[in-house]
Amino acid sequence: MEYRKLIKFGNNSFVISLPKNWIIQNRLEKGSLIYLLKTSNQIILSPQKQAGDSEEKSITLDARNEKIETIQRKIISCYINNYKKIMVLYDTNEIAKEIRAMIQNLMALEVIEQTANMIVAMDYLNMHDISIASLIRKNDNIIRSMFKDLLSCLKKNDFDKELSENIIARDLDVNRLTFVIMRAVKNAMTDPHMKKEGTDLEYFNFYELAQYMERMADEIKRIVRLLYQDCPKNLSELYEVAMDVEKIYLNAMKTYYNKDTESAYKVATEKNQVMDKINKYQESHTAANVHEAFGRFKNVLLIIHSAIRLIYQ
Repeated sequence: MEYRKLIKFGNNSFVISLPKNWIIQNRLEKGSLIYLLKTSNQIILSPQKQAGDSEEKSITLDARNEKIETIQRKIISCYINNYKKIMVLYDTNEIAKEIRAMIQNLMALEVIEQTANMIVAMDYLNMHDISIASLIRKNDNIIRSMFKDLLSCLKKNDFDKELSENIIARDLDVNRLTFVIMRAVKNAMTDPHMKKEGTDLEYFNFYELAQYMERMADEIKRIVRLLYQDCPKNLSELYEVAMDVEKIYLNAMKTYYNKDTESAYKVATEKNQVMDKINKYQESHTAANVHEAFGRFKNVLLIIHSAIRLIYQ
């Protein structure tokens, strides 16, 4: 860390000197524009972007002889790291189908060309238009709708195919939005021009909350799969637990939006009470899928608790 002495300049201004090596490194000279990004307790200086700085990045991935999970991780990594053009080499039609499906699961990433051995995808997402807070709200609304439909299935004692598949599909929507949030947070932390929604800590909390919400959606999806495959005759206790867990989730999100520390403590206490109820019900059920479904609800509670800790820690 370097220190600079503040100098009074005229009646209303103050100036500081800038390190010469920083001036040279960023090709600045007298009259160059410098951006000032003001946050709650600091000012970040950054040079005006040069013409070459906005050059689009492209990359070629080789999916031949790679496990499908590895290919997926590489494509997602490129997406989060702002590669505008992603070319993927492949050697079988089966792999090509998998690659296209992966690309379709990433927002605004489109296949623009496919040859006998390569798929070319272009990213059309304008990160300047992205609001992380709005994306968090969208994920929240999706999870609320997943809870609502899960409760409907439990109440009717019927996991019909169409509604179950609809709930499962919404988990993919949460995944898509989560990848965009991760990308937006990384952009903001590496490019001061993109930091428009708060401090470093607030961006860290955005990232953490998005991860927690994605995990919650995963757990709801897994509960649906467990009960859709072999629906028990009596779901009354699972319905009761689902109602309790949904209530805690709604209260947790309310405390997050209001930044209400005291309410966050109350939600944490309520979580413990519901956890005790789940443990009691879980012990009385021997059916494997019902027993695991109760366990999944416990996972949701633990994830909610981790999320509300962002408020009071």
